[in-house]
Amino acid sequence: MKKYFNYLLMAALVGGLSWSVTACSDDDDKDDIKTITVDDDLIEHGIQVEAAGETVDVNVKMEGTWTASLDNAEEGVNYRISSQIGLKDLAWIEEKPSVDGRAAGSGVIGILPEPESAADFLRRLKDAFGVKCLMHTDPSGLTLRKVALCGGAGSFLMDEARAKGADAFITGEISYHHFFDADGMLLIAMGHYESEQFTVDLLRDFLADRFPGLRIEMTSVDTNPIHYTC
Repeated sequence: MKKYFNYLLMAALVGGLSWSVTACSDDDDKDDIKTITVDDDLIEHGIQVEAAGETVDVNVKMEGTWTASLDNAEEGVNYRISSQIGLKDLAWIEEKPSVDGRAAGSGVIGILPEPESAADFLRRLKDAFGVKCLMHTDPSGLTLRKVALCGGAGSFLMDEARAKGADAFITGEISYHHFFDADGMLLIAMGHYESEQFTVDLLRDFLADRFPGLRIEMTSVDTNPIHYTC
C-alpha cells in the first residue's frame, strides 16, 4: 500500500516527536483508512514516500505546550534557506521553548562570510533560488553583513530582525505597507513558494538518514499557483 505524506511529517523527524500518520490507500477508498506509526510500522508496511505528493491528513502528537513544525525546528526550513546563501553563526530571531531538548524558534539571523553590497547580494540570491523576480526596497549604497530571514510569510519578524541588527531581511511575501517600515534595512520578498522550495530536499534527506532502506521518489510537479512575467 502506498501512502503520501504532507510536509508536516517533518516535525516528527526533526524534533524527534511521537507521531502518527493517517492516510488512504491507492484506490482512495475512504473506508480503508489506517493510522500507522513510524517506529512500529513504516518499514513493515513497505510505504513509499513521495515528497510534495497528494496531501493527506497528518497528525503530529507530542508532550508539551506547543507543537513544533518544520518552520520552527532546528535544521528545518530556515536553516536550509540559510545554507543556500552561506549564512554562518545562526541564531533564532524569535526563540521558542525547546522541544525534547532541541532548540526551536521563528526565523534565523546570521552573518555573511564577507561584507557584500546589496546589489551583489540580490543578484546572488536570485541565482541561488532560481527566481525570476525579487521584490525589494532600494539597495543603493547598502553593504550587508548580518542577514535575517524567514521562509513563507515572515513579515511579522521584521521589527525583531531590525532590533537584532539585521542589514537585510528576506522572506517569501511582504505586504505593500510593510515596505514603508524598512527604516534602512533591505527588505526582500522572493515569493512564498520560492522561499520554501528546498523543503522537499530537506524531507528527503531526513527520511534517507533515518530509514536507509526506504525507497523515496521525488516529485517533479510544481504546485506553485503563482506565475510571473518579468
